[in-house]
Amino acid sequence: GLDRTERALALAERLGLVDIAAEALGTKGSIAVFAGRQWEARALLEGCRVLAEENDLPETALAASLMLASVIALDDPAAAVTLQRAGIAIARQLGRRADEMTLLGNAVEDARRTGDWQWATDEIAGALQLDIDEGSRLALEGVEAFFWIVQGHSNETELDSLLVRLAALEDRDVAAAKHDLLGYLALTRRDFLEAHGHWMQVVGVSSLNTPYCLPRAANAAVLAGDAL
Repeated sequence: GLDRTERALALAERLGLVDIAAEALGTKGSIAVFAGRQWEARALLEGCRVLAEENDLPETALAASLMLASVIALDDPAAAVTLQRAGIAIARQLGRRADEMTLLGNAVEDARRTGDWQWATDEIAGALQLDIDEGSRLALEGVEAFFWIVQGHSNETELDSLLVRLAALEDRDVAAAKHDLLGYLALTRRDFLEAHGHWMQVVGVSSLNTPYCLPRAANAAVLAGDAL
């Protein structure tokens, strides 16, 4: 609990046990995340990450980067991508493929809003050549499909196949990408009402993606009203 973490942190600092102190900061940060105290979480996790990096504790730094990026992604996607790219480098050094794919999936998703599209598509192409689990593969293919759709290069046959695979996935957050992609596809056709409907479908199935899709749905609703 929090009391034990506080005691461990105080004792570790007095004894100069940097590894325990860094882990305690990370634990406090995680507790703050789930308590809804995002500013506190950000400060604690950043402290954990810096302390870990300064003292050659890559695994602790990696864990802090994973959690911290998820905290700041909504408000500051550029900072999140910077963190995620640093975390990807650490995961590759440690040979932690699962963490690398998690960070990469989040990073290319956030890169949609930062303009780092070339980096994202290059990273996706490289990752898809690796032996990775189906969930990670679909998450990356879903973001790749977004880039093709908004640039007018989507292939209907490949897209249909991807949408079927996404719909069959048990991970609700990844499966929600089906409606997100259909929303963008409708947007490129200027069918704003349909786009709004698909993005509201995401809101209905994925609380993780709701904060990102609600603004898209709202914009589409406004555009649909203007069109009518």
